[in-house]
Amino acid sequence: MRPVHGGEIGSYINPTTGESAVTVDFSANISPFDLSDKVKSALEEAGRYVNSTDNAIIADLRDDLAEYSGVASNQVLVTAGTTDAIHLAVRALCRKTALVIEPTNLEYRYALNLHGIEVRNLLLRERKDFKITISEAINALQGIEVLFIANPNSPTGSVWSREDLELIVQEANSRRIFVVIDESHVDWSPANSCYSFIEKGYECIVLRSIGKFFGLPGLRVGYVLGSPSILGSLKAFQVTCPVSPLSAFIARAAVSDKSYPNRIRLEMNKNKERFIQQLDEFAVLKLFSSAANFVLLKLHGSRKTSDFDKRLAEFGITIRDCASYPGLDNHFFRISIKSKQENDYLIEVFNQILPKKVF
Repeated sequence: MRPVHGGEIGSYINPTTGESAVTVDFSANISPFDLSDKVKSALEEAGRYVNSTDNAIIADLRDDLAEYSGVASNQVLVTAGTTDAIHLAVRALCRKTALVIEPTNLEYRYALNLHGIEVRNLLLRERKDFKITISEAINALQGIEVLFIANPNSPTGSVWSREDLELIVQEANSRRIFVVIDESHVDWSPANSCYSFIEKGYECIVLRSIGKFFGLPGLRVGYVLGSPSILGSLKAFQVTCPVSPLSAFIARAAVSDKSYPNRIRLEMNKNKERFIQQLDEFAVLKLFSSAANFVLLKLHGSRKTSDFDKRLAEFGITIRDCASYPGLDNHFFRISIKSKQENDYLIEVFNQILPKKVF
């Protein structure tokens, strides 16, 4: 079954008006901040690319992404979003077996199943705050060809340090296991990025996203970091023009704004710290630490996320029900961290429907 991702709010329809009942979407982990000034300017100029077939701009975007990521241009492959990159990786790299550390992005399992690859999994456990040790990861490598690992992970928000992940990659490579590292959310914690693994020559690729961090999911622009030979294998399965000139033009503007990333990271960290403190005041919520712009929560007692989601929809709010993730159940949900005003509205609603801790 095709996985359902956050942000798919079409099912939340007001029965009276027939329009969407959602006014604040906490299910999709997209940056809540205003677009950069360079992107705004690019949008004003972008009309000239609507009828353009000049794909040379994709090569220009590749150069910009290389500079942004700290690698060489021939170590970048532009893709139609991260989902496209995942499916390319499965088609190019997987033959029989793959290991997925779950709960994680449902697209890995879907893509592997679609192409007849046996999926083995290593479950992250709640009792360990959805973290595993290096030895646990290494012990699970037996008999596989490819390891998929998200860093930071969604929906748990857990993260490996670059040093620990490097040990896992080294051990995997020593067993001729290729590693796919999904860094769709790493722009919020760039110190954890593994882009340097490419220069070190490890048998791995790193998947990246433009849409989530820069608030541009509609562009459907992602990219892969890897050796030229590995990227060539992926490109062999790629359509001729994976990204439109229009999307490439706007994406170039996004990654060329040097001051924007640090500015929104600082703002996000401030919003996140305040929001987490507010959420921690509710007696029936268990919070899990996160290195990204979202947080995983668990409802204590008999409350179910499906019922809770319906209750929140009455206030125009939707969350990400996590019951479909392996290792989670109908008590878990994920919420994105948004603007101060939107976060405060969610807390206001929670105050009406959830009990607080008694100190």
